[in-house]
Amino acid sequence: MLLFNKYTISLLIISLVIGADMLSGNQALYAQNEPVIEFDDSSKYQWEQRVPNYGPDFLKVSDTVGTKVTKVMNAKRLTMLGHQWWGLPTEREALRLEGARYARYGYDYLYPYKKQIFQETGHAYNHNYEILNKQNLTVFAWHPAWQTEAYKTYNFNLITHLSFCSYDVNPVTGGYSNFRSISEFRSTDLLRAAQQDTCKVLLNVRNLGQENNDLFFDQGWPTAQRNLTDSLLKILIETGADGIDLNFEGVSKEHKDRFISFIKDLSFELREMNNEYTISMSVPFYNEDGVYDLKKLSPWVDLFVINGFNGHITKTTLEMGAIAPLHEDKTSIRGTNLVYTPSTNLYDLLQISKVYAVDHIYLLHTDEYTSQLVKKLERYISQSNIDLDVLYYKSGDLTKLMEIIGASADLLANPEIVNLLKKTNCEADVYRSFAADVSSDFFLFGMNWDTLSITEKDMFEYDNFYFYGSTNNENKDGIGDALNRYVEDLGEEYKTSLVMGLPYHGAVWMDKDPTDKGDEEFYGYMSYGQIRRLITERNQDSIRLVDLYYDKSQHTMILQVLDTITERSIIDSFLREGDKYYTVLEDTIWPGTLIYFDNSSTLERKFDYSLKQGIGGVAVWALGYDHTYKDLWRTIENTVVNRWEWNPEKQRVERFKIAKNNKVSFTIQYQVKRMSTLTLATLFLIAIFMFIAFSFSLLDWKVRDALFYSGAFRLFYLTLFALILLSFGSYVGLFRNEWGTYFVGLFLGAALVWIASLLVRRDQAKLP
Repeated sequence: MLLFNKYTISLLIISLVIGADMLSGNQALYAQNEPVIEFDDSSKYQWEQRVPNYGPDFLKVSDTVGTKVTKVMNAKRLTMLGHQWWGLPTEREALRLEGARYARYGYDYLYPYKKQIFQETGHAYNHNYEILNKQNLTVFAWHPAWQTEAYKTYNFNLITHLSFCSYDVNPVTGGYSNFRSISEFRSTDLLRAAQQDTCKVLLNVRNLGQENNDLFFDQGWPTAQRNLTDSLLKILIETGADGIDLNFEGVSKEHKDRFISFIKDLSFELREMNNEYTISMSVPFYNEDGVYDLKKLSPWVDLFVINGFNGHITKTTLEMGAIAPLHEDKTSIRGTNLVYTPSTNLYDLLQISKVYAVDHIYLLHTDEYTSQLVKKLERYISQSNIDLDVLYYKSGDLTKLMEIIGASADLLANPEIVNLLKKTNCEADVYRSFAADVSSDFFLFGMNWDTLSITEKDMFEYDNFYFYGSTNNENKDGIGDALNRYVEDLGEEYKTSLVMGLPYHGAVWMDKDPTDKGDEEFYGYMSYGQIRRLITERNQDSIRLVDLYYDKSQHTMILQVLDTITERSIIDSFLREGDKYYTVLEDTIWPGTLIYFDNSSTLERKFDYSLKQGIGGVAVWALGYDHTYKDLWRTIENTVVNRWEWNPEKQRVERFKIAKNNKVSFTIQYQVKRMSTLTLATLFLIAIFMFIAFSFSLLDWKVRDALFYSGAFRLFYLTLFALILLSFGSYVGLFRNEWGTYFVGLFLGAALVWIASLLVRRDQAKLP
């Protein structure tokens, strides 16, 4: 072994010496052939530094050189660490970069407050329940690539499908145009984290806008479609993703047939590779041209996600108002009880009861602990000479005990009672009541009340909070209208393939003149997290959030933002110019800024409505827009996942579940397409042999006489061959207007047959 090392080292040294000599020779050779280049002193010095004189001494190891190298490496490491530490962006720069990430989805401009509004990455929401497979429930969500590591705060046990945004299609080639997102998708730990919790991860494939879709289905056809299919298959196999989520928004009716044909072929190719792949598709709020024909697409698509968050977008314009309206009538004549359920202890709950009404106290302890606590409290109250019987107290009524303790200063001052109460963990319903718009004198038997839950503490406590019922715009559809249209198109038996998409963002409008309807200006979008921070920091920098409204007729929140000094909007808008993102402070004088958004209360109503319609589930755009606020996760868990219903057959309450789709007819269509090539080849061979046999049979004059002597037979054969010719020409694309070609061909064929028959009869009449 030692001998081998010596020989190896010797050979290595000899090779290096020879290589150095050759390098010197090559330099001399190049010096002879190349023209002379003159340098100034500084350039000559740089040239000499870059091209040292490699000689035999170069191979010698020097301690001095080694020390210098070590110092240089240490200096570089120190510089690198310094850049990482001192080179961190300022708060304003970090805000700008963060806003730019959010602004990359189409016209999804976001408006952060001019101070730091983004929270640091927090912890995932700790759930008490998770989705069960037997529920067949779909909770769909999008994860934008610019959210980077925000997925570490997601609770994948509350989601069934996560769509990674996105593969932006190059409409001409079919490849992807956003290399960074695809690189992120290939390297991220998101897939492993989600799939570990049985959440499927899909790759969002989007081609937005009519211009891009016209290119894709005209100029790119059919090469771009084949390239896209091959590219998606490669990425899915490489990453281990569970399928794709299609978003082809803006397909024109002229390309409807090609669009449906493309979806059919893409779905078929993916399922040929892996029959377990999931294929979902986003469908628009309005489907005026009928391009998204769910009846034809349903055999090839598993889930149709309705873009319910685009209710304010019509084909020609944007309308100020709720972005996901859920219409409800006669809301102005009913009052509202707003319910917030905090997790606290009994002592703090007594402090809350001094401001708000409290009911339904739930102790988060065992029955034995609760029983012992009630008995101790009863004993302490009895020792204070308070007669519980006089107060109509029933033994074990904890809510009544808390009312008695809260009303007595002596009991609240008792350290033993205070110590007992502080050791508890509990939940309770805390109420705020809002009167109806209509005067209470109108009601003969008292006011009717609606009950709304809310999980945002800052909104619950907000002073300028109002409930009202606006007059619904008859020309503006709600999510119920969009859902009914698609159910009618798809059919009641397959409506569990539908999923209602709802927003985690709001739309910002500048109302220049409230008295002039139509003078509003759309300004962009804000995320739910940004709106929360606006509410939280309402008293900073002379900012006054004038009003927070709940429109019960459309179930939407409205936030009005004004500057108390100049009455101008203080929202920094992230505008974009090409690939550059920058912050601009709007200096124009505005009477007010209105933000239409959804919170836990409105989303709970819309989740509840969607599931009651019997569809497959709900979806949210987009995760990360809550900026680690946990309130919306709690809404998903309480309203969707931990949903209970009465089972009349089993006479018991069970977890909510969705009926499975009948996929028999879809499977048949898939198998027919799968066997279509073999079937077509077989029929083609049979037709060839039949044609050959028929041609040989015509050699016999008796056969010819039997087949063609009759005029009816001649008409039949000519019509048959004309139809075959026309069908073949249409298939290969010789004719543009297929139906027109058929009718013209049949007319010309009939005319030719009639003329030919007349000639034949005339010739036959001349025969003896």
